[in-house]
Amino acid sequence: AKVTGTRSINAASGSLLVSGTSIPACSPTLSQPHVPRRYGHTVRIILKEDLPDGRGYSGDVMTVKAGYARNYLVPKKKALYATPENFERLGVTDPEAETIEEK
Repeated sequence: AKVTGTRSINAASGSLLVSGTSIPACSPTLSQPHVPRRYGHTVRIILKEDLPDGRGYSGDVMTVKAGYARNYLVPKKKALYATPENFERLGVTDPEAETIEEK
């Protein structure tokens, strides 16, 4: 089988271009350097209900993974995002907003 077309290396992506199609580079010198994954994003929440197994209690301010808050806690009305408006709405003080004199 004879290959027709042109071959070139795309410097930006490190891909081998054959006849206008992009083939990922197999050589480690051509591919992008390995970038380690970042840790998952976290958010602060205020619990409106107790969580099962004693993981948290109503009124607690917790840091949880963003997906847990977005997909489970907030839709089921078990928690609210820890914003200044939500602290006022629930009548809870923000533990990180305390001044040195209050501690």
